[in-house]
Amino acid sequence: MFLAFSKHRVFIIFVILPLLSDIILPQTDTISYKWPYSPMTNPHTIGGTFAEYRSTSAAGHYHNGTDMSGSAGTPVLAVLPGIVAVAYDDGGTGYDSYVRITSQINGQSKNITYYHTRPIVSAGQLVVEGQQISTVAIDHVHLIDYRLGGSISNSHLNSLRPGGGLTIYEDFWKPNINYVKFFLDNSNTQLSPSALGSKVDIIVHIQEVSNTGGTAGANNGTYKLGYKILSADTQSVIFAPPDDGLRYTYYNKPGDEYVNINYYQPESNTSSHVYIVTNGTGSSNVAAAQIVSNNYWNVDDFPYGNYVVMIFTEDTRGNADTVYIPVTTTDIDLIAPSAPTLKYVKKDSTNYFTIAWIPTSDSDLKGYRLYYSIDGVNYNIRDNETVITSSLNSYQYYFNQKTPLFLKLYAVDSAPITNISIASDVYGLRMLNDDKKILIVDGFDRFSGSGSWQYPYHDFIISYAKAFNLSFETCSNEEVISGNINLNNYELVIWILGDESTANETFSIIERNLVSAYLESGGKLFISGSEIAWDLEGASSATSE
Repeated sequence: MFLAFSKHRVFIIFVILPLLSDIILPQTDTISYKWPYSPMTNPHTIGGTFAEYRSTSAAGHYHNGTDMSGSAGTPVLAVLPGIVAVAYDDGGTGYDSYVRITSQINGQSKNITYYHTRPIVSAGQLVVEGQQISTVAIDHVHLIDYRLGGSISNSHLNSLRPGGGLTIYEDFWKPNINYVKFFLDNSNTQLSPSALGSKVDIIVHIQEVSNTGGTAGANNGTYKLGYKILSADTQSVIFAPPDDGLRYTYYNKPGDEYVNINYYQPESNTSSHVYIVTNGTGSSNVAAAQIVSNNYWNVDDFPYGNYVVMIFTEDTRGNADTVYIPVTTTDIDLIAPSAPTLKYVKKDSTNYFTIAWIPTSDSDLKGYRLYYSIDGVNYNIRDNETVITSSLNSYQYYFNQKTPLFLKLYAVDSAPITNISIASDVYGLRMLNDDKKILIVDGFDRFSGSGSWQYPYHDFIISYAKAFNLSFETCSNEEVISGNINLNNYELVIWILGDESTANETFSIIERNLVSAYLESGGKLFISGSEIAWDLEGASSATSE
């Protein structure tokens, strides 16, 4: 209602708007038909239902029709009278061969495609109900039903829909909810039902059964699917998403670009249909917009405690299944601990070495995970937090190989869903009896901002270690400054500075004095860096003193 004012009068203007249900609900199509086989009143196995997941393309897509089993060469009959719009034979296996017939019903067009069938009719030919139009090319007819009155583009309908389509169809078997899993929203991080937190995706594997014989029809997709959150005693509904919890009704289908939002792609394929029931904006909106957007159950919107997740599903003939999963919600910790800082990796004695690090200060630190590599490319875990606990800051290992060994460390916390830090820098060593021990000093702390390296960790020592076939150890420049590592114990020192400059300081006075003493005692030094002269002798030299 709008109010229009003039100098002497007030006009009340009513604008009648359509009801919301008129906007979002798809037009009902009640056109019905029999089976495309003789006799047309005899049911056949449904080997693939509408809107199932299909992994036969790289990105995945929806099944846009209904598969009706039939052996190769079986005559295919027109289920409605009309004119042949397309009669195409692919000249090969017949997989892409099809006939499409357009019928006129109450002045509106109705299109039906008989895919995977070889035509025996021609485009423009008039056919009647029950007339043979093609033969089965392989092992089924893929029947595609299009919405009455619309164009055929993106208007596919479920031919098993209630009140229309293939009405002579008996289905006595309920869909089966095989399993339910919980993940952090839009991730592959699985959560325990006893510790759900933050924004949660609920994924559900459903097996719709249309017969009991053979594999065809034993793992079809469902028709309706939804969820609700109930109280622990299941007596109260704590949360019901729009449409009273109903998330999807596959009367029509969304666009193919949404298939991996509708389905959980890591576990979905042509014969296994695993739905993300929390995604989308409700059954009505999904059907009207043909869009499935990312969504979730936000655990933090409700008091933490015990609940029951109710999952319900139903096929086109009203057969249903419901499961109830007890869950506990909590204020989940999603913050990873800070990364450990390596101090050194050095030989202790024959076949033994120690790796040492600066412990992280996180209050919930549980321990560390150590990964090793021989080639500097492929890493495997050596020990986890049950061995390298939070109380440790070094660990000794036995290693009797002559190859280089590269190591990196991660910190992990004690949260119900373990959070893992980013990696430390990569340090390493080679233990040979060559009396040619080399020390690689990692003095490169600069990253991000105006620097050339953007990550808080690096593995630069690998390139240097692979440049020679001699014994070496690794340490941070801070270990040299503290005196824990004595340069005089090494025949050669390789000092890595990268693009360290004024802000991070290439060489402090202490470092310069130590290096000078080392050189004066006969040591050999190789320094790599791009801004050493600028920092020590250039415009910034005053800040280095």
